[in-house]
This record gives sequence, structure tokens and C-alpha cells, in this order.
Amino acid sequence: MLVIERETAKAVLTDKRQELLDRIRSGGVGSVRGLARSLDRDKAAVSRDLDVLFREDLIEYVADGNKKRPELKHETVLVEPLA
Repeated sequence: MLVIERETAKAVLTDKRQELLDRIRSGGVGSVRGLARSLDRDKAAVSRDLDVLFREDLIEYVADGNKKRPELKHETVLVEPLA
């Protein structure tokens, strides 16, 4: 489980990034390019969003031949204000 602060969540979990997380969670993502194509988004924009999710520890990349496949790193993400 990953715990992130509410302010971080507001900045990181945009609608587009949540859409990426939902698609990754549903499975069948073979590559970043395939993910972008399935969402009808530009690959560069998807890569930038995935990089943010990676830096915040929400996803990880798995090598798959010459491709890298994004996967969720945690089953549960808790957003809460930390004192």
C-alpha cells in the first residue's frame, strides 16, 4: 500500500493520469505506445504522464523485449492528509 498526501494527489492524479491508471489496472497493456493508441492520445503526452506516475511510485516499468510495459506498483493507494 502506498500513502500519499492530499496535496500531492491533487497535483499528480489528474483526470488523464487516472485514466492511464484505470487502463493499466484493467490489463492488456503491452507497451507505452499501445497504451497511448488505446486511449487515442499522443505517445509523448502519455510518456510524460507515466513519468510523473513513476516518480510518485504509482507505477513501475517491466522490460518486455525492446518495449517497456507500465504496471501498477501498488494494489492500494491511500490519499490522506498527514500531520
